[in-house]
Amino acid sequence: MQNSRKEGNGYIAEFMRVIPAALNGVLTVRDDFGRNVPKRLIDIWEDRKIFDTQAQSLKDDFFRRLKDIRNQLKNTGSEQLEKVVSSYKHVLNAPMDEDTLMRKCQAALINFDELNKTYGNNSILGSSNRSGFMQELQEQHSILRNSIEQLKVSESLRATLIFHLKEALNEQELKVEHLRSQLQAAQPRFKRASELCVGLGSNMERRQPSNQGLKRREMVLSTA
Repeated sequence: MQNSRKEGNGYIAEFMRVIPAALNGVLTVRDDFGRNVPKRLIDIWEDRKIFDTQAQSLKDDFFRRLKDIRNQLKNTGSEQLEKVVSSYKHVLNAPMDEDTLMRKCQAALINFDELNKTYGNNSILGSSNRSGFMQELQEQHSILRNSIEQLKVSESLRATLIFHLKEALNEQELKVEHLRSQLQAAQPRFKRASELCVGLGSNMERRQPSNQGLKRREMVLSTA
């Protein structure tokens, strides 16, 4: 850019054809760390007057869109938390008690298996117990139908909760990977900076980064 500037301002129009789209790509696919790179670059352009007055326009547009994206991400996080909480409340406030439902359904399964076994032995055909058998069969049939309907409701509520929990988990796993990547980049540079300071005879405090975050994590895991 600086070399092209020596030949006049004609280069500006050429660069302006691709720079807005390139910045948009960085905004939409990178994290905050990645978005800070073009921010610093725009500051350099403005300071060195690479694009004359158009640099300010680029900067204004970049910060406007950056603010919009951050607000959108913030709202997305709030919405995700709300979905998890709402889904969990629906599970807790389900119209049926799952333990009672499971016991009732299991009893109906056992009773039906006995009825089916009796029918298979032809012991009720033509007997005086036929009407009683039919009544019991219809009762178990009704219990199983109601159990299936309620089990489907409960299964759906928990499946929805699991879906939103997985969404939240995937997002947190992605953020953890970004944090670890940044940590891996920072630690060797911190060590090298300390070595340089010692080599240059600096009397600066050589305090190591604390492990407070690690201790907090261990405490949370120990109480889980």
